[in-house]
Amino acid sequence: DALWQQSSRVVELPTARVSAGARLAIVIGAGLAGSAVAAELAQRGWEVQVFERHGVIAAEASGNPVAAFRPHLSLDDCALSRLSRAGVQALHRSLDRHGAYADKLAERTGLIEVADSPDDLRRLAALAQAYSARAGKGLGEVELLDQHAASNKAGAALRSGGLWLREAGWVRPPALCAR
Repeated sequence: DALWQQSSRVVELPTARVSAGARLAIVIGAGLAGSAVAAELAQRGWEVQVFERHGVIAAEASGNPVAAFRPHLSLDDCALSRLSRAGVQALHRSLDRHGAYADKLAERTGLIEVADSPDDLRRLAALAQAYSARAGKGLGEVELLDQHAASNKAGAALRSGGLWLREAGWVRPPALCAR
């Protein structure tokens, strides 16, 4: 519509050589999702046009200076947990392939989910036990840490122990989208 056309800008991204039977993709939005889709399509030889309603990339939620990522955990390794884990593994491969780890636009630092209460610590202990029972199935390292071990790993005094998630990390969304 007219409002979309007035507030949109075309962001040209580099593309691979396109053959006579070229395919064109139009991507709406230049945040994390749109930028990732555009980059992957361009790498596969597609001609890509990105429409962004703001004058800059990563202007909305993807404009946060840093974002954390981590897999979802569940006692029964439900579909959401498996999908989340596959997504984090795919993210690691993509960040590595695009040099984001080497350029410090992202880092696989791990994350500690700190317990809020004794009940929460029991919940985290049950998750750790469930995941260690399924070890060797590509689940990544999940470990219950007491308050002392969690504080040592975090490099800061924590109020409680928690669950260590080795596959977690952070990204710098605006810088990543700018690539």
